[in-house]
Parts: sequence; C-alpha cells; structure tokens
Amino acid sequence: MLLICFSAFMNACNNKNSSGKILDKTQMQSVLTDIIKAESFSDVYIRKDTHTDVEKENAVLQKEIFAIHHIAKEDFYTSYDYYKNHPEIMQVILDSIIAKANASKTPLNHPKVNPRLNLFHPNK
Repeated sequence: MLLICFSAFMNACNNKNSSGKILDKTQMQSVLTDIIKAESFSDVYIRKDTHTDVEKENAVLQKEIFAIHHIAKEDFYTSYDYYKNHPEIMQVILDSIIAKANASKTPLNHPKVNPRLNLFHPNK
C-alpha cells in the first residue's frame, strides 16, 4: 500500500515550481510521511465519496501539511525534485519512513492518521 501511495504521490509532483530551498533529510522524511498518509487517506476514504473532488481535497491536505511543518509548497517540491534526482539519498529517506511505519505497527492508512482530525504530527 505504501508503494502505491508513493507512486500516486510521485505522479502528483509533476510540473511544480522549483524555486524553493532544499529541506534537510529529516524534515523531508517527516513531510513526506505526512504526504503519504494524506494520499493513503484519500485513497481509502475520500475516493469513496463520489461527490468529492479528490484532487482538490489532496491540494487542501497538502496545504495543511505544509502549514504544520512551516514550509512553503515550493520548498517541498524543490526538495522532492532534488531527492528524486539523488536516488541514493531518497532511498535512505524512504527506508526510514518504512522502518518507522513498521515499528509503530500502525499502517499509514490507519484511521488514526485522519488529517481532518488534525492528527498529523510533524515529529512522529
């Protein structure tokens, strides 16, 4: 499921502004974890509601995530492009995300990560 969410996320990252700064690996890991959670939440819950514009809802979720982490959208996408072009570093970030998800024994698509309940925590 995590790989599906990440793949969907990668597709959503095309054509973004790349004028921001590069987030360090720790911050990128934290933000990317929340982005993956949001994508998973959308796949599991929002897509079931045929009256909801999923793309619009994902944009709202991303805006909330960027606010929680006190970063600009452009900084995230610039960082994402940077790490995507440095796969050895991106792999370390992804491995850490997977390891933390496995250690918590809570799938990233578990209802407790529902962003509508403000349960994104930048340091977890």
